[in-house]
Amino acid sequence: MTAFTTLFGILPLLYATGVGNEIQYPLSVVIVGGIISSTILILLVLPVGYFWVYRREAMPKV
Repeated sequence: MTAFTTLFGILPLLYATGVGNEIQYPLSVVIVGGIISSTILILLVLPVGYFWVYRREAMPKV
């Protein structure tokens, strides 16, 4: 929820056309990319990694 509100708060910087846009636009692209990638990593990649590790530890040893 926090990531989405931050993302929606920064979206106007992506579409700004006024004075200072040459500084704000690259910064907003980096922030939006970081928020999207960290959300995907936390919600998808991390749980799958935990599942793989737990499954490997739970397997009976031969």
